[in-house]
Amino acid sequence: MKQASIFLPAAAVTRVDGELEVWLVQGGDARQLPFAAAVTALSGDWRLVLPVEAVTACAARLPTQKARWLRQALPFAVEELLAEDVDSLHLALGGGCRMACTVFSPCAAAG
Repeated sequence: MKQASIFLPAAAVTRVDGELEVWLVQGGDARQLPFAAAVTALSGDWRLVLPVEAVTACAARLPTQKARWLRQALPFAVEELLAEDVDSLHLALGGGCRMACTVFSPCAAAG
């Protein structure tokens, strides 16, 4: 069985709540429903697919290869590349590359 996916629309860049209409793709079936209902309908592992408007990919040279130090150095390495406060962003290291960085824009996901 393939992993289920929830696709967030572009509107998720500015607003995410339980009523936001998303696409749930599960077992070859795709349907549109509110975000809260989509999450409730899932069991097991699932994937959240962000809209391209919410992600910035950038490259920054980092001084180490140790995961702990990479996570600590990343905000300082990319702050000059981004027009936003890095404390308000979710930063993620790219797969296996010391120079990769993915930045997720802040949104009201906590609500």
